[in-house]
Amino acid sequence: MRDTENKQVICRYLLWTLQKTRGLTDLIDLRYDEKRGIVEAVTWRNGQMEKKKEINVEADSGIAMIKDIIRALE
Repeated sequence: MRDTENKQVICRYLLWTLQKTRGLTDLIDLRYDEKRGIVEAVTWRNGQMEKKKEINVEADSGIAMIKDIIRALE
């Protein structure tokens, strides 16, 4: 088992997975900001970038981060 989790890699794979769902086909990016402890969720609607949603994932484990992101996007 690894000692650390790569949260940006988790975001990349989670983004791909969420884009396959009916409700989040407009999600274009999940950007992890390690310094701020947040993930920015970026959507694309009506031909333009929507407001970014900031999701607090500071001190989260990988699985807790996934749960927080999904909860925030529901």
